[in-house]
Amino acid sequence: MLQMLDDMLIVAEIENHRLAYSAQTVNIGAFVRDTLEEFRIIDRNNHRLVLEEEFSETIESDPKLLRQILNNLLSNAMKYSPQGSSVTLRVTGDSGCCVFSVSDQGAGIPAADLEQIFNAFFRATNVNDSEGTGLGLAIVKEAVIQCGGQVQVDSELGKGTTFVVKLPLRSNA
Repeated sequence: MLQMLDDMLIVAEIENHRLAYSAQTVNIGAFVRDTLEEFRIIDRNNHRLVLEEEFSETIESDPKLLRQILNNLLSNAMKYSPQGSSVTLRVTGDSGCCVFSVSDQGAGIPAADLEQIFNAFFRATNVNDSEGTGLGLAIVKEAVIQCGGQVQVDSELGKGTTFVVKLPLRSNA
């Protein structure tokens, strides 16, 4: 319930063009390790949370928005993956960017839904029995845009989904 209220507040900020961007120096290595540890603590389905950390430098970005991005992607990966399966957070550097990949072994997203997956209140057609508001990925998309980055999704039914977020190492805002 608290997450839903938080998501609604962020969506209101987005709609009113008031989602503020505040760049700070962020140690990515510490940031992703702390974030993953928080998810390990709250995970009730015994997922195997894997961190593949190939980039651990500092970037200039908004830590609040970074947290929203990772929290929503990791939360979705865990929600839509079978108990005990792996959820992987991979962090790499590529051509002046920090790249986050979140992969799961869940049901996957139907190809027909991929075009709309980042729209507010849209939920994939194969997640009827899972709780959710359809706001998380809309928030991810807007937060990534605010950070000057890009987000992509690749999914295969029955095998899982990977979200890839590319953010500049230095703030452009």
